[in-house]
Amino acid sequence: MCAAETTTIEFWKILIPTLIAIFSWWAAKKKDLQNKRKEIISKYLIDAYRNIDNCCGRGEGVSLTAEQKKGIEQAIADVQLFGSSSQIALAKKFIESMNANSSGDPRNLLATLRNDLRKELGLPAASDDLNDIVHWRLL
Repeated sequence: MCAAETTTIEFWKILIPTLIAIFSWWAAKKKDLQNKRKEIISKYLIDAYRNIDNCCGRGEGVSLTAEQKKGIEQAIADVQLFGSSSQIALAKKFIESMNANSSGDPRNLLATLRNDLRKELGLPAASDDLNDIVHWRLL
């Protein structure tokens, strides 16, 4: 075997493991970024769900506090930023109703957020019945 062939073989013995290591690092980094992205989006949408739910089921004639209004505004902004197109459409419908009537029914939006988040988190699907969106309030 000549020196050139030996050098070529040694070159490939070094290059192939190096390329495999670089590709493995790149794939792991990409997966880490995807997981972090999902984690951030899930956190914001869970907070949006909680903020909307916190303002619901207060009874007729009960006004929202300034903090609750700010919570709904933030929740809608988060849904518009991080939500799916169907979530954004439901948020828009809810806010249009709130603006027109000073009240609105967020159950479609909450049900969609709940089901999409449960799916993302690997949890079993919840009921699609809107009456299952319960706003429990301690008096």
